[in-house]
Amino acid sequence: MVVHEERQALIELWAERRGIDAARRLAEDLTDAVAAEITPDNTTDAHR
Repeated sequence: MVVHEERQALIELWAERRGIDAARRLAEDLTDAVAAEITPDNTTDAHR
């Protein structure tokens, strides 16, 4: 798929410029933010 290939190329370019560790931290921060938004207030999350 062309769109997927273009996006993958952009991700690789970003990682080359900023570093893999920065990309991983950004992904972890995004994952945490999404989890915080979709987890109901009355739910206990053992990973926090």
